[in-house]
Amino acid sequence: AYIQSYPPVQSGSPSLRILLIVGRRGPEGAAGDEILAGFGDAKLVSSSLEDLINTNLVACRGQGYVLTRPGTRFLQIFQAYRKMLALPFAEG
Repeated sequence: AYIQSYPPVQSGSPSLRILLIVGRRGPEGAAGDEILAGFGDAKLVSSSLEDLINTNLVACRGQGYVLTRPGTRFLQIFQAYRKMLALPFAEG
């Protein structure tokens, strides 16, 4: 499990970064422009966001995106994992 999860934990994952951005905004969610601002490649963001929606971790609400219950749980597990490894909690 460590080898499988080390790359996204250490070097960052676009999907995890999107979850963090959306999660920080709470129930009101994050606008698409706000998510795009954190990345240089809009195509990468669109693809990752689409994957998150398809796996029911993020839902589209109006002009923005919110975490679903499974998305919130996944983010909590990820945060606990980083804490357990004594890694700083930043952008993913």
